[in-house]
This record gives sequence, structure tokens and C-alpha cells, in this order.
Amino acid sequence: MTRFIIYFFIFTSFTTSNTYLNYYELINQATYATHQKEYEKSDSLFQKAVKLVETPFAKDYTFAVHNALELKDFTKAFAYLKTAIQLGLSKEKIKEKSWFRQIENRTEWFLLEQEYPALWKNYESQFDAELRQAILDIYNNDQDARSGNGKNIDVDNLELLKKIVAENGYPGYHKIGQDIDLDLVFHHFLPENNELFFYKILKEAVFTGDIMPFRYGAIVDYDAIKKGKGTVYGTYIMTIDGQRYLYPVENIDDVDERRKTIGLEPIEEYLQKNSLIYDPNFMGY
Repeated sequence: MTRFIIYFFIFTSFTTSNTYLNYYELINQATYATHQKEYEKSDSLFQKAVKLVETPFAKDYTFAVHNALELKDFTKAFAYLKTAIQLGLSKEKIKEKSWFRQIENRTEWFLLEQEYPALWKNYESQFDAELRQAILDIYNNDQDARSGNGKNIDVDNLELLKKIVAENGYPGYHKIGQDIDLDLVFHHFLPENNELFFYKILKEAVFTGDIMPFRYGAIVDYDAIKKGKGTVYGTYIMTIDGQRYLYPVENIDDVDERRKTIGLEPIEEYLQKNSLIYDPNFMGY
């Protein structure tokens, strides 16, 4: 029986890992199709992707809303938007979207806004309230410190997160929801602390859908920048004299292999989608 349980665990973990990697690949294809203004193709790829996993990302539904609006399919747009709310897209974030002006005066938005409090209450009720509040406090304290409204609490946050991870595992999307940008907190820890205490569990969270691949890659890349090195996954952008550049990448010839292992698109597609220039000889960084 023990051997069966071990085999089952290994199979389940492998299946989950592949499932989310397949999800990421389809989402990457869908967003690239959107970039090429192939909205029907993008919507088709998106629908295939979200069927692969129990909990897709709310962020991915926002570009699906954009696609539907480009196709003038308001029924589909509002269905996607409602699902995004149920996955953790707040009303405040919705109003920041470039496409919001296309819906803000429509009856469907008025009705969805009336339904929003109940949807959000149900969303929050899925999670351990104490754990969610503890992570929210860490995030809010971090942001207060960044804005100059509070003391530097990075050391305190590090110890709190170490304790939470030791007791509960990584507090990812399935445990606290998708509306708390916990990944931003890791950007303010020393690289050696992230590497020692969090890299392994963060990378595992990519394969369980508990952190988006780009957000994990950005943590690792920012640590590399702080060490004075090129980035690992090629996620960092700098704007110089109005032009957007990709920050130097370590071993650029191999970056697509590294990106693929965590579910990121090829670097060339990333450059195209974000109107970026990559010049290894540029000295203005």
C-alpha cells in the first residue's frame, strides 16, 4: 500500500506540473495571437487553456475580455469578466484596465457591479481568513515602507514569511487568493535570503498554479540584477530616452530553454509583444 501511495503521489505531482505547463503554453500562444490581432484564434486558444486546470489565473481572463470586446461579443466579455472577479480580480483593478471605458456605461456593467459585493464575499470565503489576513498585513506593510509612510520592515517580513512557509507551505493563490501581490515582497529581501529560503518553494508553486511564471522569474531576475549580473529569465525592462530595452540576459543563447522550463514564451515573442529592443552591446543600462 505504501508503494502505491508513493507511486500515486509521484504521478499526481508530475501530472499537475505538466498540466500547468500546458496551460501556460496555450496562454502564451493566445496572448501572442492577440498581439497579432488574431482575436478569434486567441479566444479559441484561451478556451482550450482554461479547461486544463481547475483554477486559471484571473489575469488571463482580462486579456480574454479584451479579445471579446475586440470581437464585439459583449455577452462573452461580461461572462469572462464575472469569472475573473470570482478568481480574484477586484473592481478597483477592473477600472484600471484600458478596456474599461468600453463597458463602464453599459447595462451589463451596472448589473455586474450590483452583483459584485456578493461575488467578492464568496471569493474571500474560500480561503483561511487568518492566513489571508497575515499575508495581507505583510504586503500592506511592505507597500507602506516603499511609499515612505512606514519604517523599513523587510527584516520583520522575512521572518514572518519564513515562519508561515515552514508551517503552511508557500501561501500561494490556492491558499490566499490571486488579489494579493505577495511576489512584490520578495523583491525587497536580500538575494541570498530568497535563494536560501524561497527559490525552491516558489519554483514548485509555478507548477501548481500558485504563482505566475513571470512573477517567479522576475523575483529571480531582480536578485540577479542586485548582484550585478545579467538576468536568468529575461523578464526585466528598462526605459531609456523613451525607448524600452530588455535588461541584459546571462547566456542569451540559452534563455529560451530556461524560460520554457517555467512556462514562459520564447524571448523573441516577449520582445515583440512588449515592443522591446535587446542590444547586448548597449551600454546605457
